[in-house]
Amino acid sequence: MHYAKPFCNDYRQPQNAKEMLAGAIYQAGITRDCVVGFLDQASPQTTDNKQRFWSFEKPRMHRNTARYRANTFGFYPVNGKEVVEFMERSTAQHVCDFLHMIRWKNPKGRIVLFLDNAQAHLAGMTRRCAKALDIVMVFLPPYSPDLNPIELIWKSVRRRVSQVFVKTEWSLKETIRTRFHRLAKKTSFMKGWLDTFIPEFSNLFCH
Repeated sequence: MHYAKPFCNDYRQPQNAKEMLAGAIYQAGITRDCVVGFLDQASPQTTDNKQRFWSFEKPRMHRNTARYRANTFGFYPVNGKEVVEFMERSTAQHVCDFLHMIRWKNPKGRIVLFLDNAQAHLAGMTRRCAKALDIVMVFLPPYSPDLNPIELIWKSVRRRVSQVFVKTEWSLKETIRTRFHRLAKKTSFMKGWLDTFIPEFSNLFCH
């Protein structure tokens, strides 16, 4: 049995979403010298309540009820260097700025980046920036967050935020940054994804 919040699948997700993604991966022409990773944005906030625990009485906890949130960009790599940064917004310009950060942290080789169909990701500015940086963007099927392993990291980050007493916006961001860097070094979140879509990478990087 499992004791957890269920992961909700969007009813609008195409029935052949996995086949669509497999085709996009084939078109991307991924080779072993590529840096492969997953990009996504999240906004963890102090009002998140992801804790679950057993109790004989109604469970309670003490926390700061001040509301802080942090618009966060994350890059979860299969075989490169992870990146996490805070942005005021999530416009195409902010996405381009983050792509530059990914390239700066991963200076060698072509980068293959999996990401969702957010408008800022699809924008012409973003596509031109990615091409200039030798980054191939592979867009996930619509309404398919379950096909992006970084979503599991965000879930764990939010759970951590709900466990600590956050006093300031700075402490919220440091909690997110520290947790993301720690989790993004693990391959366990992507193991099943790689086994399904790029098994040769799973054999190389997941033990």
